[in-house]
Amino acid sequence: MHCSALAIMMLKSFEETHFLNNLSLTVLQFKKAENLMLKSDKNKEYLPIEGLNAFNKATAELLHGADNPAIKQHRVATVQGLSGSGSLLLGAALIERYFPGAKVLISNPTWDVHFCSFLCLTWS
Repeated sequence: MHCSALAIMMLKSFEETHFLNNLSLTVLQFKKAENLMLKSDKNKEYLPIEGLNAFNKATAELLHGADNPAIKQHRVATVQGLSGSGSLLLGAALIERYFPGAKVLISNPTWDVHFCSFLCLTWS
């Protein structure tokens, strides 16, 4: 499915589910959650662009082993994506840049956005 077709389908889905009518309720729920958070000692800042350092470190150690020489020599790089689809897009961009022409297998069934993560770059 082409990315613009996917976007049109998503917009139609929002219209069919009365997205705009539900938006004010969503904003109210967000404001309630925000007020609860502000009353606590936590802030509402975003993570750094590369993600949460402790999460990235734990992920690298889980994948490679904490005693792996590459980790001890600081040769392992990690990045944390915003979501599953966002992470998939980061991975697709990395593969496209450093392994041009690589074959990518996508499971069936999968979400249409997974195809879009690859097709919206320069892949066919």
